[in-house]
Amino acid sequence: MVLDLLSTDMYISFNVKLAHRIGLQAAIYLGELLNINKKAIQKEKIIDGNFFKLNRDYIEQRTTLQKQEQKELDKLLEELSIVSIGTNKDTLSINTNAITGLLLDDNAELVDKILQPVKKKRMTKQEVIIANLKNNIRTDNSELKKAYEEWIEAVMARQGWMSAASVRDGQDIVDRYTNKDLDVALKIVEIGAINGLRDLTWAINTYEKQLREERGKRLGSISTSSYTARVPALAEDEVF
Repeated sequence: MVLDLLSTDMYISFNVKLAHRIGLQAAIYLGELLNINKKAIQKEKIIDGNFFKLNRDYIEQRTTLQKQEQKELDKLLEELSIVSIGTNKDTLSINTNAITGLLLDDNAELVDKILQPVKKKRMTKQEVIIANLKNNIRTDNSELKKAYEEWIEAVMARQGWMSAASVRDGQDIVDRYTNKDLDVALKIVEIGAINGLRDLTWAINTYEKQLREERGKRLGSISTSSYTARVPALAEDEVF
């Protein structure tokens, strides 16, 4: 287990000079794309000439870059002529000549001009707080992780504040109640997000109320059906 954690498979390498040119995130992402492209060639999974398909969940697991961040980086790399995006937005091709060109000093001015709008963009204080809160999400399931992220965003938007302890406690509450049942967990966290509930105990109460109402409707339907079946026939329909 320790060897698995410390093996080279758990590390990512990137070109330092490229990171100075296009940013650390873009350099890390591009390094992972190059690895995926290489594997696609080895496994003969290149499509439409020189495109390869992305597994964005895998990339997120490897780089911590979320799907939307990956797509934004795709656009940036496309503008730099490093990648081409296929008709399917999850397929790319890489222009290695363009990467080499970026590393040449002659292209520094051109790169800076393209990246100028990106460099000007800074995260707001609220965005930084939300990003830090999301770091407290513990699940490896991408669907549940996304649900927790939306819950955090909803609480911050509605109530204006949230603590790391609230995020951790919320997950503990859901795990204990659901016993790791993914479908139930997703429903509860969704209720929390829709209503902007910081304490997910209230979301569980709402979920149980919905279950009781659904159960009541089903029982009512069964009861009505049984009652109708026992209604005595009219006198003219009776058979003697």
